[in-house]
Amino acid sequence: MLPHPDSDFKPGDSVAYRCRDCLDRWDMVLPESENEEEHDYE
Repeated sequence: MLPHPDSDFKPGDSVAYRCRDCLDRWDMVLPESENEEEHDYE
């Protein structure tokens, strides 16, 4: 895992999250807009 970037995340960026308790990893793409409701889960 990479540390938090020096700059803020931007819409469309890929972000990896790991749960501290169970160590599951979640890879997400930040939505292009706050109104975007379509999900593309892998």
